[in-house]
Formats: sequence, C-alpha cells, structure tokens
Amino acid sequence: MSTLAASSSQPSPTPQPQVLAQRKPSKKGGYTRQRRGCLTCRQRKKKCDQGLPVCGHCSRLNLVCKHEKPRQLSSVWREDAVEAEEDPGLSGSQAHAYWGSQHPVIAQRDHVSELLRLTKIAEPLDLVRPDDTVGCDLSASRRTMMRYYTSTLAIMLSATAENNCFLSVLLPMAFDCPALLDAMAAWSSAHLALRDPSFHGTSLQYRGRVLANLSAALQEGSLSGEMCLAVAMAMCSMETISDATSSSWSHHLSGAAAVLQSKGSDTLVGPLQTSSSVVSDYWLKSVERKWLVRNFAYHDILMSVSLDRRPLISGDYWMATEDTLADPYFAFASKIMLLISEISVLNADCADYKSSLGSDRTLAQGDIALILEEVPLDYNYHTPLQRAHNIANGLRDWKCPAHTANAPLALLSETYRSASLIYLDRVVRQHFPQRATEILPEGIRAYVESVCDVAQKVPEGSLAECSLLFPLFIAGGEATDASHVERIRDRLCSMNRWRRFRNVNACREVLEEVWKKRVESNESERVDWRDVVRQRCWQLALS
Repeated sequence: MSTLAASSSQPSPTPQPQVLAQRKPSKKGGYTRQRRGCLTCRQRKKKCDQGLPVCGHCSRLNLVCKHEKPRQLSSVWREDAVEAEEDPGLSGSQAHAYWGSQHPVIAQRDHVSELLRLTKIAEPLDLVRPDDTVGCDLSASRRTMMRYYTSTLAIMLSATAENNCFLSVLLPMAFDCPALLDAMAAWSSAHLALRDPSFHGTSLQYRGRVLANLSAALQEGSLSGEMCLAVAMAMCSMETISDATSSSWSHHLSGAAAVLQSKGSDTLVGPLQTSSSVVSDYWLKSVERKWLVRNFAYHDILMSVSLDRRPLISGDYWMATEDTLADPYFAFASKIMLLISEISVLNADCADYKSSLGSDRTLAQGDIALILEEVPLDYNYHTPLQRAHNIANGLRDWKCPAHTANAPLALLSETYRSASLIYLDRVVRQHFPQRATEILPEGIRAYVESVCDVAQKVPEGSLAECSLLFPLFIAGGEATDASHVERIRDRLCSMNRWRRFRNVNACREVLEEVWKKRVESNESERVDWRDVVRQRCWQLALS
C-alpha cells in the first residue's frame, strides 16, 4: 500500500521515502501566466489584456487594477561614455551622439522596455458613453466626467507618470472646491467631444456652468487665490486642447496672471502690473501653489512665442531650486524654458525700440540694427546683441539632469533646446541679421535636423510625446528639406492618434499651408508661419 494512503491505525516505525511519479507535460491549452499582466488578473487567474492604466477585465468588473512597480535599472550610461551608435563594438546600453559628441542623449534599448511599457498610453477605454450623461442629475453626470478625467484625460496631459500633478495636485484640490470640480468636468467633456461629437451638448452645458459659477464666485469673493488660479488654468488648458485658435485660452491666461500678481490670497483682480514684478511669497508656500505657478509659466512662455509678445510675467519666479523631478509639461527643460522667456523679452524690447524710432524715416534698417547692437535696453546695461550671445551660450552649455530611467523625458528636454535655438535664430535674423552666423554658427538647418532626430527617438505612444508639439511646430516652420517635412508631419499625426487635441491639428494645418506655399513659390520668397496665422485671424496655442 502506498505511504500516502496508509491508515493512521497502523503507523510505520520508520517513515518511508515518498516517491512521486514524474508528471507528464500537459498538452491542453489554457491560462498562461503573463509577466506583464496586472496583479489583479494574476490573482484571479485570468489572462490580462495588459491595457493601461486599467486593463479590460478590471475596467469591466470595476476592480482595482494593480501593476508591479518598475524594476530598478542599473546606471550604465555615463556622460563620459557616449560613442557613436553605429559602432558594432558598442553594447546595447550605450548612448547615441547628438550634434556630434558634445550633446549626448539617451538611446532606447531593450532593458528599458518594461519602463516604457508602463509610461505609454493606449486607445482610451470606453468608460464613458454619450447616454451616460442623458437624464442624469448633476452629481451623477459629474462623477461620470471625473471617471474619464482620472482614467484617461489626466494620463494624456502629463509627460510623466511619476509626477502627474493633474492627478496628485489638481484632483485633491477639487475635493474642496466645487468650481474647480466643475472646471475639471468641463475639461473632460470638452475632450470627449473631440473624440465623439455626441458629447458636444454636454460640453457646452458644463462650460457655461463653470463660467457662470466662476463669475459669481469672483464677485462674492468666495474663492481663495489658489483656487481661483486653479480654475483659470484648468479653463485655459481646456480651451487649448478643444479650441486653440480663438482668444478664449489667452483670456483665461490673462486672468490667471492678474490673480498671480495680486498681493495676497484674496481674489481682487485689477490691472496687470509690469512684467518685471515678482509674485507674492503666498504662491511659494505649498506644493499646490508652486505647481500652479509653474503651470502658468509654461503656458505664458509658449504664449509669448505663438502670439509674438513678451510674457505676461517674466523672470525665474516659477523655477524650483532643484529640477531632479521631471515637470509634467517640459520634463527637465526648466532652464530652457527660462531662456525661451528671455528670447521673447529680447524680441519685445527690440520691437518696442524700433517702434519708438518709427517717426524717424531717415534711419535705414541697417542703421537700426547697428543701434540695437550698441544701445543697452535692459536694467543690466546689456545691449541686445550681448543678450543674444548670452542666451545662445546658455543653451549650448545646458546639460540634461536626467537619469537613464527617464530616457523619453531626456529626449523631450533635448528637443526643447533645439527648438529654442531655432526661435533665437528667428529673433536674431529679424533684428540684427548680419550677426546671425556669429551668434548661431551651426545654422538653422542643423537645429531642425536635431529636432527631427531626437523626436524620432521618443517612443511612439509614450507619455513624453504629449509635449512634443512646441519643438515640432517650431522646427516645421523652418523646415525646407522634404525629409524633415515628412518626419515632422508623421510625428504630429502619430502623437495625436489617441489624444485628438485640437491645437495639434491646428498647428499641422498651419504648417501644411506653409509647406504648400513654399513648394508653389519654389522657395523664391519667405513664407512665415506667423503670416499664415495672422491671415487666419488665429491665436494659436502651442502648449
């Protein structure tokens, strides 16, 4: 009798070793454990479809979809170990050269595939349908919109999952502010309307509701400063992705600037102060306020580029002492964003000075350029030419502080550097063209090539892709090579595959017209994207 079937009434004095028969491999199909499936499906022994941020099973059954934390990756890339990627002797973990050997960026390799999978967006889940908002009371409808916000929209808005402030900062604030909750619901319904026109009516209802409630709250003085700024920025971002060509988003941004320049936490909104004013310490006393200020600065700086004006508030008032954590919008390019702001201020100073000389018709364009090279126009007594040199040197000397685990974010930051050099080149050629090759000897074609090369390395569908609009548009506006045009066009299409942001489509429309006119004129005349935007009477949003 087998020892496993022995009766307890007849124990064996000495235990016999158990001999287990070797199991034959099963040939029947069935569940196969997936290394990348969510933990919930593993526990339930179900095959996971690996959807992110919530898989199909968990979404359908309303379960918490848990995923393993990304593994700690070894740091094998060093700045002093960058060599050419084409060298067959290099290991797969080494970086590729950018702008020769002095501008290294991080290459994409197999050992970061798991991390990239966790930071990619897929087709939005159908968590919300048009009939979900029909016949519902306000509370139920708002919960539906917030479900879409947390599961889909907030993920699409942020370039990083680690520091997604649309979830970690804005969402908790909405618990204490019905007006902000309405603004976020309007934001969600506006994006849903871009994907499905059936949501258009719901979107208009929410938009009207939040504007009416915000107006009433401002008159009553019932909103704190930070809540007023949060609502204004939410509405600005909503108009940016849903309209992007009217003045609505810039009006919300101007309102946010007025709130920022108020002296304290009250919401008394008066005329804007001078752009050199410093914001109150009130805005630097909490995590929420600091992020709201950075959020404003990002939109303000890119607005200064698209609308050809100085920022509403200039300076480094928004910068953190350390930038080790990637920003949801511009990753590690904080210094780059500050330099873009300085380029806009330089451009505005030169334009204002030219306007002051407008009545003197005896001065030729070359004479005005010479004056701009010699006359100091800022409080540091630097001439515009000196300022342009300083900005160019700052852009060249900048180093991305990213680590290997954030390869897409490092690449995103590099595209901002190249785009800012293109922007500087435009300003220099406009105000002192004979000095352009002295300040920027690489030439604008090299910067366009850099944007195309580095942007192509950002994984398609990654979170970092959401902030590529500004560098791609600036590069596209100067692209003359057919291969550059095609690469920029393809990337603009792919980055908006699931997002459907209106400003991306609007920017692509402008570039298509620019490229078409250049082909028709055989590049015999200068075709500028600003002229196309003015002819359309658009206020284009690049943020």
